Amino acid sequence: MFKIGTLADWFHVGLLDGIRASRDCGAGGVQIYAWNELNPFQVTAGQIRAVRETAAECKQEVTALCGELGGHGFEIAADNEKKIEYLKRTVDLAQALDCRIVTTHIGRIPKEKDGERYRAMLEACREIGAYAAQKGAVIAVETGAEPIPRLVEFISACEAGVAVNYDPGNLVMVTKDDEVAGVYAAGPHIVHTHAKDGRCNYFAGTEVVYGIFAEGGIEALNTVSTYFTETPLGQGEVRWDAYLKALQENGLRRPVAPGKRGQGGECIMMKLGLVSAILPDFTFEEVIDYAAGVGFSCVEVCCWPKGKALRRYAGVTHIDINGLTEEKQKYYLDYAAQKGVAISSLAYYPNPLDGDEEAARVAVEHIMKLIDVSAAMGIHMVTTFIGKDKTKSVEENLEKYVKVWTPIVRHAEEKGVKIGIENCPMYYTQDEWPGGNNLASTPYIWRKMFERIDTANLGLNYDPSHPYLIGADYVKPVYEFKDRIFHVHFKDIQIYQDKVDEYGMFSHPALWHSPKLPGLGGVDFAAFCSALNDIRYTGPACIEVEDKAYESCVEDVKAGIEQSYRYMRQFV
Repeated sequence: MFKIGTLADWFHVGLLDGIRASRDCGAGGVQIYAWNELNPFQVTAGQIRAVRETAAECKQEVTALCGELGGHGFEIAADNEKKIEYLKRTVDLAQALDCRIVTTHIGRIPKEKDGERYRAMLEACREIGAYAAQKGAVIAVETGAEPIPRLVEFISACEAGVAVNYDPGNLVMVTKDDEVAGVYAAGPHIVHTHAKDGRCNYFAGTEVVYGIFAEGGIEALNTVSTYFTETPLGQGEVRWDAYLKALQENGLRRPVAPGKRGQGGECIMMKLGLVSAILPDFTFEEVIDYAAGVGFSCVEVCCWPKGKALRRYAGVTHIDINGLTEEKQKYYLDYAAQKGVAISSLAYYPNPLDGDEEAARVAVEHIMKLIDVSAAMGIHMVTTFIGKDKTKSVEENLEKYVKVWTPIVRHAEEKGVKIGIENCPMYYTQDEWPGGNNLASTPYIWRKMFERIDTANLGLNYDPSHPYLIGADYVKPVYEFKDRIFHVHFKDIQIYQDKVDEYGMFSHPALWHSPKLPGLGGVDFAAFCSALNDIRYTGPACIEVEDKAYESCVEDVKAGIEQSYRYMRQFV
């Protein structure tokens, strides 16, 4: 089904009221211009929070930000440095609003590829595309300034992070392209659509019409009725039945993003990634190189403080955030972007509610620093544990959670960073048993957490193997907590019934279970991924390898990672 959306700015009532107006007219999503109230160079954390809260309250998905370059787009090389920086900041802003698409007009792609204009446009789009791809985002170029085949060829030359915002109205009004055939030509590149209709009054060609736009802006373009007339949907030349059928046949399953007059689409799937903890002796560069070589789209990068690990897979530091300079932050981002790999999150899994006050203090301080760095690097995600004092009751831990986590969450809100809490019970070994070291392991606890600290910045890093371990349904919570799933882990476990018969399930689980590669345990990943697709989850889904059978040497580890990648690729 296609979900109806709108452009918030076209209600002319201000941004927040525009979001409310979108809800009132029955829409499910809004596209927002990155200007005026949401100027990416001037917007405050408070303004971002207000947009997020209003959108959540109105059940409006922010489907895309419009990063309008104005004038000639990227046609003039001397102007491009500032425009590229504007789009980069717009990508960062989009991430802060849980959005992964930035639409724009890049100018008129010339037919000749050896000219200065073509080179300037390609260089600019490659740079901003690489930046967007590293952030798990995409720059969607609106159709209409050139024939579809030329646009598709140009986007392919951009290599990464550039796609199509398909507007059928522009095609019938300006280029006289076949708006239905264009869908089939651009199909894999379409991530967003506009629903606009109109008719061509006089075919002057794109150089003339978009030349008027370049010189005089949208106001001038709206006055050129000699060339075309925009109409309400269904009253122009767009063949809507055939057009929508073409979108469906080309796999655009989830058109959510709004058009100028009211409907459009997006199709971005989950991003298959890797948790870097399984490669503790690799450098950051080696992790990224290896992930890119396997085919992963992203990596959850471990950022523990330097020091001795307290348990397996802990204490891994692929980015040391202590003393991390802006120059080094940029280096990490650029290195990953060049390899086409996004950093999905900065990861650190301590016990912030530890009964040892000094250990808890160290954990909280490092999480606070991670939030700062995640914001500064434009990642806007931290994955971690809530923690637990295993000597206290659930209610006592909830009270302690409010005291400890409220300032952490408020800091994340100010920085525009989301915190994904992994749902691991952390009572596997004898020293963790019986209370466990992480409170956030069941839906009952999650509801209490979200009730007691009211925020849109706290959610789940959801791993299906943890509910499976405790005998709980791991699919049903996907639907209830669909708006709280910020990040996903793919891990499997095997429960040995003969060991359960011997020790009982009230003994510590290390006696009767083993972590396994995805597909080698009991988790039904087809059902789990189907549920994630049902809720339209499009975020990172990172394979977490903890199978001891694949840890005798680094080649075994790699074999396990690559087997997991091949297995999960059938679902993602």
